[in-house]
Amino acid sequence: MKHTGKNSSKSKSIANVAFIGWLSGSLSLYAGFIVLLILANVAFVLFEFKDGTNLAAIFSSPEIIASVKLTLVSTCISTLLAMLVSIPAAFVLSHVNFKGKRWVDALVDVPMVMPPLVVGVSLLILFNAFPFGIDDGLAGQGWDLESMMASIGINVTHTALAVILAQFTITTAYATRIMRSVFETQDTRLVEISRTLGAKPWQRFLTIHLPQARGGVVAATTLAWAKSLGEFGPILIFAGATRGKTEVLATSVYLELNTGNLVGAVAISLMMICIALSILFIVKIIGKYKF
Repeated sequence: MKHTGKNSSKSKSIANVAFIGWLSGSLSLYAGFIVLLILANVAFVLFEFKDGTNLAAIFSSPEIIASVKLTLVSTCISTLLAMLVSIPAAFVLSHVNFKGKRWVDALVDVPMVMPPLVVGVSLLILFNAFPFGIDDGLAGQGWDLESMMASIGINVTHTALAVILAQFTITTAYATRIMRSVFETQDTRLVEISRTLGAKPWQRFLTIHLPQARGGVVAATTLAWAKSLGEFGPILIFAGATRGKTEVLATSVYLELNTGNLVGAVAISLMMICIALSILFIVKIIGKYKF
């Protein structure tokens, strides 16, 4: 019996070691792969730009400067719009019961599961062939959404506004999902107390729910901005990649590759990686503090 007990204990020990090895090995392999991706870009740039002169020339070119400006402006505007929509939307989905809630909840997630190119095509069709199809010969003749908006002086397709709209469409879905998780994990005791004291729903939202969600709002805003920064597919289809007009950093990489400038594409990619890592670092720091 003692011998059997020792074998059983030894088997459990081997199983535990194997389990821990599987967990740590999986994490190490994937984390190491991400590190290699980053190091590959860094090594390539360091090798190609030993003196830094050519690198400075790339980042100081008028096209890249314009791309950086549009990127910063569009991501900030689209993130602001996304948060203005996602906060109330997430609150409704997490605290209000209504008929068809499951369907609405699923619809909000659609931009996250649709291929980005499909989102771009859908936006293009919405503005240029809705409510009539192109085959009807009415699109572009004042009967489609694009023409209707152009009649009041607003052009969308292949403009900076299209860039913002493409980013907003994707980013809002992610921000809403994050904020819903934040609202669903809040302590409801204060809400119940305020309800017994006669506080109205809007008062509870502004004085209890929103203050408790401040940390989540900051994190969701930061991640939404980072998501807008990396959007490519919808922007390429809906806004295009016109130099000095609708070019953002993500499409700058595409344009550099199309012209055979791999060095420039990698340099811009590395800049975007640095921005993304900075954003993630900020989110991690924010997560350590209570707001």
